[in-house]
Amino acid sequence: MEEARASLGHLGVPREAISFLGLPDGGSGMIWYDHPNSNGPFLDPLLATDHAPYDGLPRPNLPYARDVVVKLAEDLIGRFQPGLICTQHARSVGHIDHIVNNYLVVKALQNLKRQGSLPSRVTLLIDRAFDPGEQPKTPYRYESLQFHISGEAAALGQEAGWFYQSQTGNRAEGNIRTFNELSREESFRQILDWSEHEGWNEKRPETQ
Repeated sequence: MEEARASLGHLGVPREAISFLGLPDGGSGMIWYDHPNSNGPFLDPLLATDHAPYDGLPRPNLPYARDVVVKLAEDLIGRFQPGLICTQHARSVGHIDHIVNNYLVVKALQNLKRQGSLPSRVTLLIDRAFDPGEQPKTPYRYESLQFHISGEAAALGQEAGWFYQSQTGNRAEGNIRTFNELSREESFRQILDWSEHEGWNEKRPETQ
């Protein structure tokens, strides 16, 4: 968490604008699929707890259960009123925490829309690392988007990665790209119909 704060701080994001849910590393899939409500939270074997044990969270002692995690995501969206939300691709292979990050965000947006509390004109972007038609198929419609990045922003982005010493930061420092070598383009996909496909991802992939 401190690495993330330092990295985002390098990009100009103040500490008070950064919130963590405190979910267990690698445990998001168990929370999403097997522990839908807070009367039966997931007991993480590594942390030996069924709630977030960290200080400084927006909800202290957050139970490791889908309903309360989604509700906290709703609260954060309501607090910040974002016009743009970026998350991971909604695919069913790969790092489970990345996958469920998308599921939690989309579920929160769907709930807020149903309640009439959704911030106006929210755009939902996902990364383009994987082809949504092959990794595997999802029910969504997508629009591919290409963004131009200034050299200064690209340099800041490279430097921000060095703060993640637990996440290959040292290796990134050993592969420094010069200003002219930095990419000036970033590709994303926009999910156009996220509100129209509730519940498709609430069972484990092998039972869908």
